[in-house]
Amino acid sequence: MTMALNEYELESEWEWEGEYEGEWEEEGEWEEEGELNPIRRVHPDALMEHLGHAAATTQSEAEAEAFIGALVPLAARLIPRVAPAVMRAAPGLIRGAARITRTLRRNPTTRPLVRAVPQIVRRTTQSLAQQAASGRPITAQTAVRTLSRMSNRVLNDPQMCAQLIRRSRTLDRRYHRAARPTAPRPGTV
Repeated sequence: MTMALNEYELESEWEWEGEYEGEWEEEGEWEEEGELNPIRRVHPDALMEHLGHAAATTQSEAEAEAFIGALVPLAARLIPRVAPAVMRAAPGLIRGAARITRTLRRNPTTRPLVRAVPQIVRRTTQSLAQQAASGRPITAQTAVRTLSRMSNRVLNDPQMCAQLIRRSRTLDRRYHRAARPTAPRPGTV
């Protein structure tokens, strides 16, 4: 089940020149909003795993790519100090993650490995944060190369893949538990 995706398959021809403009909420504010919307109570890790599960089980390749595309902004939110750089590189990262997903979904044997894509995106973001902390500039090309390196590292290790799939299932169950609607309290209707 060796999966070799070289960086040239993942790189895009153009770099996004625009600046990411937006404010990242503090963790506490995000948790307070969760009181209003039960889905927002869910930790971004669990939401990422849920999207990976949805991408692995959907019948449509386009739907799978849409679920995977949502992982990049969520991963950026996990590490706010590198979020602007990740969002500038988001188009290339999304295309790269979609290609990985498309390749894994083609073969029924490798389809369950789509559940590892959230971890690949998360590790890519962590690596980009380490690169930025060491003073290296984060370009779209750097981000896509990092995604390629992380996908090869994760997908070429069968034990790691098995562990990530188990972790994915656990976090997906946690997502479903937290997102379950709660019954109204008696007398509040």
